Amino acid sequence: MFNDVWRAVQREKQHRIASGAAAREKAQSLFVQAPDVLGNILNDTSTSPRHRIEAARELRQVAGGGSEATSGSSERFIIRIDLTAGGGEVITFNKPRTIEPGHNEELGKSDEHEPI
Repeated sequence: MFNDVWRAVQREKQHRIASGAAAREKAQSLFVQAPDVLGNILNDTSTSPRHRIEAARELRQVAGGGSEATSGSSERFIIRIDLTAGGGEVITFNKPRTIEPGHNEELGKSDEHEPI
């Protein structure tokens, strides 16, 4: 009975390592220490001003939810396709991230693009 439980625990341990779950949990527990470390850097007047500013920026990111919360927050997306190597043109799509009623009338056809 004990051997079966031990084997099951070992299998689960290996599965969690292989899937990355163990590493994510370890990183999350270490990340909890980051604000304290950054706060020490920020408040240490003997530290380089450059490092103190970087610590402040990182703390702002953590306080605001991190880079995951801010990524993709721009109001527009731009796709640029460069076909000049084959003698073609550069095609740019510059569109708003949100689709609003009547956007085709305002911007022209949705498939339309403007070469640069």
